[in-house]
Amino acid sequence: MKLLFINQSLGIGGAETFNKELLFWLQNHGISVKTFVTNKKFQKILEDVDIHSGQIPFVVDFIGNRKGFIKGIFLLPLTLIYYFLLVLSQRNSDIILMSGFIEKILVTPIAKLLKIKVVWIEFAPLKSIFDKFLGLNKLIYKLIVNLPNIIIVPSNNTLTELSEELNLPNSKFTLIPCARNIEVNNYSKIKVEKTLACCVSRLEKGKGQDLLLQAWQKVEKEIPSAKLRIAGEGGFIDTLKHLNSKLNLKNVEFAGFVPDSLTEIAQSKIVVFPTVWELEGFGLTAVEAMALSRPVVCFEFGPLTEIIDESTGILVKPYDTDTLANAIIKLLNSPRLAEKMGKAGRKKYLNKFTFNIVGQKYINLIKKV
Repeated sequence: MKLLFINQSLGIGGAETFNKELLFWLQNHGISVKTFVTNKKFQKILEDVDIHSGQIPFVVDFIGNRKGFIKGIFLLPLTLIYYFLLVLSQRNSDIILMSGFIEKILVTPIAKLLKIKVVWIEFAPLKSIFDKFLGLNKLIYKLIVNLPNIIIVPSNNTLTELSEELNLPNSKFTLIPCARNIEVNNYSKIKVEKTLACCVSRLEKGKGQDLLLQAWQKVEKEIPSAKLRIAGEGGFIDTLKHLNSKLNLKNVEFAGFVPDSLTEIAQSKIVVFPTVWELEGFGLTAVEAMALSRPVVCFEFGPLTEIIDESTGILVKPYDTDTLANAIIKLLNSPRLAEKMGKAGRKKYLNKFTFNIVGQKYINLIKKV
């Protein structure tokens, strides 16, 4: 079976990490994989694990700001010609797999015209995207949403919101959670800092790093030795650094882009994932923390309640920075509780979020298309 993966991406985040490991797993289990992507860093990541990857020479962004939308409309004829020729050149593919909004809109009709089966991964609820540009994105999406053979979603949160927003039956979607392929032995010898909390995420408004900094004021007062390390890159960095300075926080470090987020988690006592992002589709950082036996502190928001429960971490009311601080303090001051939650998280990861489980579900589904 031959699978073609097409992806427009502006950065490297949880979706790219999952896509890479999924494609690698499929390729190692008898499915021939070929990819075309826009992001050069993502292309190199794919090639480093021996996944054939070509580069799409331009990005068309209908879902960002007005400038990007106008540019996308201007480039639309050229883009459609490019994608038609690309899909035509790969017409021996059995399936085209896509997870990004733009390529689904542009490639799916072409694939169906050429009688190639299509599978979508829809990570997140799309209401904020549908609401842009007078609802034009939603109108276009609704025109083609019945074309793909399968739409996979990683959480009940995404399934429910898409079903209600598009007035589609739940049966239109197939629920398969995301996963990580993690060799724990590679991180077992890393020294754990007993008062270190980490936050690993793209730096973007809605990901909650600003709320975490506000909460950290109380943490520093209660535990002067506590340290917070924020790893990730993005346009929100200047705002966060300004807030950090304004709050006069002493023990916060901005690590920037890190080549291996798992090392950050392994050396930390707890992981804080304070997202309130409206496009949050899953929360792969929470799964990574569980895999490495680390408890998670997060807001009771979106899909996080499907990953973290009271046995594996602490969920607090969204935007409640005081309660967020209390949860962090509780775990840093209670090493036995943190260890207990970490072990429970590890068990849950092995039972639900490995590729031995998730990857096999993808293969079974793909073979039925």
